[in-house]
Amino acid sequence: MGWKEAGDIVAPEESRLSNFSGQTFGIDSTFWFQRYYHGVVKNQFSSQTMKISGRYNFSQALSLLISLPDLLRHDITPVFYFDPMNTNEYERADASIPFLENLPTHSNCDKQFQYLQRPTELLLKYLDISYSEAPQYAEADASIDARDGKIDIVVSRDYDTLLFSAPTILRKIYDNPWEKISLRKT
Repeated sequence: MGWKEAGDIVAPEESRLSNFSGQTFGIDSTFWFQRYYHGVVKNQFSSQTMKISGRYNFSQALSLLISLPDLLRHDITPVFYFDPMNTNEYERADASIPFLENLPTHSNCDKQFQYLQRPTELLLKYLDISYSEAPQYAEADASIDARDGKIDIVVSRDYDTLLFSAPTILRKIYDNPWEKISLRKT
C-alpha cells in the first residue's frame, strides 16, 4: 500500500538514527528487511551462501541480524510489525526448516517474504525483540500504536502512515539519508 503523491506535500527533514536514542521504533518489517536485503545482504552474500543444505533460504534472518546493531548501538528499541499472513497456507507454529521447501526463487525477495516471516518471528522471539502481526497492514497498526503513545516513531517507506495519523515517520529509500516526517508539520 502506498501514497506516492504525498511526497509533494510533506516536508521531510534529513535525520540520523543517533537522533532517536532511547526511543521505540515501530518498524514496518517488509520495508526494513527489504531495505537491508537490497542494501547489504544480496551484495555481500551469494545466493548459495544464503541457503541451508543448498535449499532453505535464510536471507531475511541475515537482514535482521545485520540491521539490529544499527538500532542497538543507538539505544533504539525495535518493535517489528508484520503484514497479515492470511494468504499463507502454513500454520503459525510451522516455522521449521521444511516449512521453507516451497520458497520462491532467491531472485524475488518480495515473494519470499511470506515464507520467511515465521522463521523470522521465531528468531525475534529468541532474541526477545517484540513483534506483532497486524490485522490489516503493518504500517497502519504501527501508526495507531504511535498515535496511542505505545511507540515513538513509525519506520516505513509508505506515506500512508500519515493517513493513519502517525505523529512521526522515519523513511529511508536505499542510499538516501533518513527522512523524518512530522504529521503536525505536514
